[in-house]
Amino acid sequence: MTKHIKLVSLILNILRMEEREFIYALYKQVLYREPSNAEYLAKRNNLKSQQKIDVLAEMVQSKEAINIYKNKTQVLTMEKETTITNIIIKGLKLNNSNYISFLYEQLLNRKPEQQELNSHLSFVKKGFPRLQLLKNFLLSEEFQTLCSSSLEPSHIGGNQEINIGFFLGFYEKFEGEGIGRFVMRLIEAMSLLNSTESVKVNVTVATEVHNYLYIKNTFQKYNKLHGERINIVKIETVEQANQIMAVDIWIVPYIGLKAALGLNKPFIVVLHDLVYKHFDSYYRFYPEFCNNLDQVIYQMVNKASMVVSSSNFIREKDGLGHLKLPLEKTEVIPLAPPVEEYESYGFLNEAHFREKYKLNNNYIVYPSVIRLHKNHPRLIEAFLRFSQTNEGLQSNLRLVITHHYMHSPLEEDIIRILESYETLKNRIVFLGRIPSVDLPSLYKYADGTIIPTLFEGSCPFQIIESLAMDTPVAMSNIEVVREVIENTESFITFDPYSTDEMERAICNLWKNKGDILGKEIRAAKKVFERKWCNVATEYYLLAKKILGIS
Repeated sequence: MTKHIKLVSLILNILRMEEREFIYALYKQVLYREPSNAEYLAKRNNLKSQQKIDVLAEMVQSKEAINIYKNKTQVLTMEKETTITNIIIKGLKLNNSNYISFLYEQLLNRKPEQQELNSHLSFVKKGFPRLQLLKNFLLSEEFQTLCSSSLEPSHIGGNQEINIGFFLGFYEKFEGEGIGRFVMRLIEAMSLLNSTESVKVNVTVATEVHNYLYIKNTFQKYNKLHGERINIVKIETVEQANQIMAVDIWIVPYIGLKAALGLNKPFIVVLHDLVYKHFDSYYRFYPEFCNNLDQVIYQMVNKASMVVSSSNFIREKDGLGHLKLPLEKTEVIPLAPPVEEYESYGFLNEAHFREKYKLNNNYIVYPSVIRLHKNHPRLIEAFLRFSQTNEGLQSNLRLVITHHYMHSPLEEDIIRILESYETLKNRIVFLGRIPSVDLPSLYKYADGTIIPTLFEGSCPFQIIESLAMDTPVAMSNIEVVREVIENTESFITFDPYSTDEMERAICNLWKNKGDILGKEIRAAKKVFERKWCNVATEYYLLAKKILGIS
């Protein structure tokens, strides 16, 4: 965190200096050196026919200054003293929209109107030089008026802002995973916090090649609607992130992201869960993965400034329990339904959607990758049992799973179950992963959503996603669900270890889908009152607390 002195304050300060002091301060602020005797005399001569601001505007565009912007980023980023050049370098790293907003806030001490932003953005996108735009701001009538005001430098730009970075580097792939969906929602919500006057935050995302295109494409539609608010930087090493990214504090969305140990700024790490610690089968099927993770997680929480969980259940079981964290180093920030996100996606036409995914029958859905704790084998057996009953045969219902079982550690179990119900196994549809934009339609046109998971770190995404799309839910009666949803009696629940209970829940969901939806939505009212802007605000306030900003 830095005390953010604005350019206008620095410039106003040196413009009020006497001639000799001004020239020496200008060289130090822009070129990081003193002028030679010849340079000093030349600048004195220039000041006979030019205003001080004209001389300054020329210097920030000089070849020597441009070389510093390009070649000495690492050195200048590490400088403790705030200078004109340091601030300019930080601005030049931003994307076009953020750079324009940066000029307004740094030089005119205000935010741009949308029309102003769009006008400048159109010129920059056509190739108008960024440094020329900076010069135009310096020579503008509004800037001249501000500099000629009676305000003292310390009274201009006194707000503190935070540069929050999201470190997504070197995670195999976020697309389709719960962590990926979580972090995309948080980044988007965080980037919108500046719409309130009390918040000053810049959002930057560091990612490597595996996730760069996914992240860029995810925010492409969003940026068209709101301007380029999110600066996405592709990195090859952690050292690159440390050197080129102006970040005060990082958010690391996964406790196993080992590369984050190399970050040189404080970070908040998100502890979604340590599921592998709760099931011996993970050590049996993935011994190397589990043992490697054991090596990382303790280092991560030791180095982290704060460890955030989405539920008290995980804070107590995994944070205070497995990791032995002190209570004061933990924080609980619950998640929120993706209502705004799904509204932005919209729905496919039902006939088109069904044709696209060959879903010609009524179906219930379990949107989840196949993991050991996700309980797919019991669900498949329970559904096939239901399918052979009179009610099941009458329903002609399908079970849609958004993954494939091949090459999964559960492959043999699933094949064995399917072969036991040879004539009915075509009722199980392994759809594979589908794009996030199609998920709302998948929920919307389903008769119901069933969630048989044995374990989750927070309220399962599928519960609130499904209800947000007006589709009823049957779900496991597990501790974290009871924490987040106070009145689970209004839901269809079952013991996830009981195939019989699960079969009855499937039948109940199919028979009573029209009657239970309203009850479930009312029971989850408090969950739906929470928005992603609330989640982002709580992370922002936590970052301020860590950085010592009041």
